[in-house]
Amino acid sequence: MDFELRDMFFQVVAFAKAYFFSEDDGRNDDIFVLAARRHPEPTMRFLKTFLPLNTIVSSIECLVSSVFLYFAWEQYPASCTLRWWLLGYAMLQGYQLPVRTLLLINCFFAGAFGLDQEACVTSILVSAAWRAKNVAGQFLSIWFAFGVAWLISEHRSDCPYLTRLVMAMLLSCAARTVVMVTGFQVLVQGDLRAGMPSKSNHPASMALISKLPTLKFSSSSDESGRVSATLCAICLDDFREGEELKRLPCSPIEHLFHCGCIDQWLACSKKCPLCAHPVDA
Repeated sequence: MDFELRDMFFQVVAFAKAYFFSEDDGRNDDIFVLAARRHPEPTMRFLKTFLPLNTIVSSIECLVSSVFLYFAWEQYPASCTLRWWLLGYAMLQGYQLPVRTLLLINCFFAGAFGLDQEACVTSILVSAAWRAKNVAGQFLSIWFAFGVAWLISEHRSDCPYLTRLVMAMLLSCAARTVVMVTGFQVLVQGDLRAGMPSKSNHPASMALISKLPTLKFSSSSDESGRVSATLCAICLDDFREGEELKRLPCSPIEHLFHCGCIDQWLACSKKCPLCAHPVDA
């Protein structure tokens, strides 16, 4: 029995490690992953500044919502959609808390244990847990819209506490989103757009730059096995349908960039900004 429990424990640990940590294979084009690859210092500064606030406020929201629903669930009729919205909101926020907390711990304490802080953070950002967290975040955006609609259409004078709590959660969620987006724009994205490699990094020749293949971006084309696309890793802007892009011959995954962005980069360095693969290799 003890052997079975120990074996089960190690299986759970192995699953958790595979779920929360992963190797960066260059395929992931999540905006935080691109920022961590290109400019780790401002990315770490952003995470250390805003992640604690976001995680603490989310935890308080989950706790307050759970306690309120536990004691007041039966006080409202089954037709009251606001209590269901509050339950769904608490579940979506709670689902994202474990990976946020793990990322927060790595941001502040990985170095104290002799670990490579940036590598640990990147391994979480490319993990299945972070991808699942992003999906939950997308569902939360839709759920937020439902909450606003239900709050407007079902404003009930007989449940003032529930109405006020839902309104507070909506305002808190909106405020945190604005703060996070603004902080990322100021601390990370501005540096990424301004940051170009130094001329001492052996620039590519203009002849080589002009010979690099181009293509028209199409979200319907499926080249996922050969090309990493949807976002330019230099300016961090999304590719638009029909936009002309330049492709670098990286291995095993070819990387796409805006033509102007990568031309300016290669004029300073002949290495891919994502994987450091030389374009003349």
